[in-house]
Amino acid sequence: MLPYFQVQDSYPFAIGFSSDKGPINTPSNELLFPKGQIFPSVKVLTLHRENTFQLEAFYANHNELSPDIPTQISSFMV
Repeated sequence: MLPYFQVQDSYPFAIGFSSDKGPINTPSNELLFPKGQIFPSVKVLTLHRENTFQLEAFYANHNELSPDIPTQISSFMV
């Protein structure tokens, strides 16, 4: 019988989310995935909005990146 191995990885950078229609309630100022958090992981966001809004994913700590890498990961219209 082969031994069971579980592979875990972690986020190398802190990742945050923000919205143009108000704050996103996360434990620490829009930071959703702190650096070093085990991956894969699941986060659930509950957003109460009446109209469309912009949601942005970004690298939260500029000091962790090379100067040539943009901090914005992606932007979504929801």
